[in-house]
Amino acid sequence: EKAKVFEKIKSYEKAIAIYRESLEIDDESAFVHWRIGRCYERLEKYTDASNSYQMSLKHDVLFEKSWLAVIDLNLKIEDLEKAKIFTEAAIELDDENPLYWQRLRDVSVCLKDWLRINQASKMLISFGELQLKNWLIWADAAIDAGDPVFAIDLLLRAEEYHSNRYEIDYRLAGLYFSSLQHNEKAVYRLQSAMINRFDKVSLFQKMFPMLWSNPNVQKYITDYKNRLHD
Repeated sequence: EKAKVFEKIKSYEKAIAIYRESLEIDDESAFVHWRIGRCYERLEKYTDASNSYQMSLKHDVLFEKSWLAVIDLNLKIEDLEKAKIFTEAAIELDDENPLYWQRLRDVSVCLKDWLRINQASKMLISFGELQLKNWLIWADAAIDAGDPVFAIDLLLRAEEYHSNRYEIDYRLAGLYFSSLQHNEKAVYRLQSAMINRFDKVSLFQKMFPMLWSNPNVQKYITDYKNRLHD
């Protein structure tokens, strides 16, 4: 308890010293090694933090907090290959933990590994992790991978759980405009998104910069903007 007090007041060196005293009594405490790792991480001593997390796992290979900590640490310092190795090791031990699959998805997004993103996203949805963020990350990856049809399918599935969301409508508008076959759907989605959150129209610009400069698209946006001021 005393060490936690020092953590709260950000006296991490003192907290580490107290935790190490407790290890003299019980060196096999995965929890204590994890707490030490957290302190080192806050001190930006990342090598020491990683070693502490791995020591924690040595004493309890199923200790979730340390798996997540060592993965997140490597994501933070952008050592993506190590993050991937730790994530895959965690999943090998417990492939029914959605937090591990979420980390694999996030690591794979950084690595632009579409196959892994797809695999991890499928698993997350199968676990009932139906948050909008999970659908959007999956759909955006499909767009980046050059599969707009699949991206549309994912966004329509997301809409079953998250209706009237500008994040979905702006994406569908861009995808429909890009297909050149669904102009009416594209206009409907763009208008729906602008009615919902016109202040977020920059999302459309960011995701579809070529479309943004299209005169027809600009006309729809300008006409709506003018109606707001009428």
